[in-house]
Amino acid sequence: QVIAQQFAENPDVVAVVGHVDSHVSIPNSLVYEYYGVLMITPYSTSPRLTRKGLRYIFRAIPDDEVAGLELADFCKRQGYRRVVVCHINNEYGVGLANAFEKECERDGISVLDRVSYDSFSGAREFNKALSSLKDNFEFDAIFIAGVVPQAAVLIQEARKLGVNVPIVGSDGLDTESLIAVAGPAAENTFVGSTFHPADPRPEAQAFVKAFQARYGKFPDTGAAQGYDCLRVLAHAMERAGTTAPDRVAEALRGTTNWPGVTGAFGLDGDGNHTGAGVTIKQVRNGRLELFGR
Repeated sequence: QVIAQQFAENPDVVAVVGHVDSHVSIPNSLVYEYYGVLMITPYSTSPRLTRKGLRYIFRAIPDDEVAGLELADFCKRQGYRRVVVCHINNEYGVGLANAFEKECERDGISVLDRVSYDSFSGAREFNKALSSLKDNFEFDAIFIAGVVPQAAVLIQEARKLGVNVPIVGSDGLDTESLIAVAGPAAENTFVGSTFHPADPRPEAQAFVKAFQARYGKFPDTGAAQGYDCLRVLAHAMERAGTTAPDRVAEALRGTTNWPGVTGAFGLDGDGNHTGAGVTIKQVRNGRLELFGR
């Protein structure tokens, strides 16, 4: 919050793109709101961020409730009818697991059991929990609401135990580090995301080509989300005809069907993302490949 305070007290700063983690964004959002500085986050997914009635706070990606709902619907489309849930025991993991389970109930999918773990859990704890699930239930898939590297270790342990069902993961698994840590064990893992460089839409391909020309590699999801945040902010400033935060905030809330590289989206009255949903990636042959929306 010290850095947020410094940003907010700088008269030359009218907007901030960030932050990464919800537990950082939520308290810092109160600082920005108090000083009248715009904040638009490309990463923080906790629904609480945009439920405080704040005027200057925005999120440019689906929140955890949307992600949980869409990942449950994906499981339904794949024909998974009996699943187990493993989640990290923090706001992100619990909120995402709750949203996923709630939608599973509506979709007719049985959540047989839930296992939580903390930030200190490792291979031994995962092996014990997964052994219990394997011995007591017959399930079609595992849903993981967590982040790498822990989630990758959990996947490794599942495969070591001979649990070869598909694994469905949240955006916390949307990184090449998943494959670097889990190796071949990551195969048949499906990951919720907002972007893949193989997306054929013109906006996505123009961004991919420009990024490759500049950096010599494909952009990842973080790059795409950050780019969309900056561009939609600039778009709102152009519409408002000013950089004054109050006017730009009004313009952002009037954004609908804006063509971002992560998909067409808008921002509602609470500053929350609407429109483009979750993109599914599949780990296949050691790569995160585009599976679809």
